[in-house]
Amino acid sequence: MTIGIVGSGAVGTTLARGLSERGHQLTLGTRRPDDHRALEPAVRIGAFADAARDGDVVILAVRWSAVEDVFAAIGAETLRGKVLIDASNPLRYENGRPVGLETLAEGSAAQRVAALATGARVVKAFNVVGAGLMVAPQIAGGPPDMFLCGDDADAKRVVSQLCDDLGYPALDVGPLVRAAELEHLAMLWISLAMTGAFAKHAFKLLREPNRG
Repeated sequence: MTIGIVGSGAVGTTLARGLSERGHQLTLGTRRPDDHRALEPAVRIGAFADAARDGDVVILAVRWSAVEDVFAAIGAETLRGKVLIDASNPLRYENGRPVGLETLAEGSAAQRVAALATGARVVKAFNVVGAGLMVAPQIAGGPPDMFLCGDDADAKRVVSQLCDDLGYPALDVGPLVRAAELEHLAMLWISLAMTGAFAKHAFKLLREPNRG
């Protein structure tokens, strides 16, 4: 696939490296291109708008406080018809530490992203685990699940394939309105990380098939 990643923090750069190593064509959009030249030539380095334009699939991986400015730089129409993966979380900070989630009129960050990205096919994914486990996760108990949700079945199939490429079983939890639960799950992951109790942690849903 041709993938654009908007954001060059730990999540964005980890996904760029991991997906390029698995045969995908990557453009990483960043405000600091010179900081990421080591990823070239496997990953093209450009501006946010370059990543949004180049990718048939675009991953939003920026801090929530930057989202409005990022969409202003991209231009809303750029993403029309594209699969847009929202990996953001609307974190609220106090004294530099995440303490909860922002309250958003739309109900979730993903729904706000869908309102900003005119005509994009938004899927929430890659938001419930840290960058260190984002690619080929090695953790006791087997691979964790990658939860995703969205309103477009074809878009979710595309994202599920990317999850599989990265070593994650994809678990579709329903329409985009479910994104609020995934964002709260991400806050739980962060809260557990801040305790320092675990070397690694991630979520997996234990289930049996419904035999009717």
